[in-house]
Amino acid sequence: MAQKPDAITNPLTNKGTAFTHEERAKVGLTGRLPAAVETLDQQAVRSYAQLRDFPTDLDRTCSWTSSTIATKSSITRC
Repeated sequence: MAQKPDAITNPLTNKGTAFTHEERAKVGLTGRLPAAVETLDQQAVRSYAQLRDFPTDLDRTCSWTSSTIATKSSITRC
């Protein structure tokens, strides 16, 4: 498999699905992200809604902690 483009491996430049279709083509992300394009605000609203849907505070904390650890691990590898 081809190496992942820097645009998605660098947490400072990774916008997730906020990359427009034009940006995806330019930096080699076509086919590497879901087809939907969302703004960063839309991603935040979606993430918050998913977090809110967990039934207990413990579930929310575990989910939030695991995503925070993943983000910190990505930043540490830079």
